[in-house]
Amino acid sequence: MSLQKPAVCPECGFGIFNRRYPKCEKCGIALPDTLVMPKPELLAIQKRERQEEELTAELKKQLARRESRPQSGDSDYFYFDGGSAAGSADYGSGGGDCSA
Repeated sequence: MSLQKPAVCPECGFGIFNRRYPKCEKCGIALPDTLVMPKPELLAIQKRERQEEELTAELKKQLARRESRPQSGDSDYFYFDGGSAAGSADYGSGGGDCSA
């Protein structure tokens, strides 16, 4: 198995770690096109990153909406006390004949 040598700056010999950046990160000279990521590839990566950021933002919004909804036991529900208020029917006393 043959290991490929890492790309290095032709001016100072510093290793090229980021092919998106068109200059040497140590000495600052412009790198040859063979060491820099081609423009179409760079644009495709940037587009994909923007899409991922938009998706992440949308998912965060959905999560925030979900977390802001009332939970079980919150104001969506009320407590029924069995009809103790005046004028309420007495359900469950067996007073009516349901066998029709």
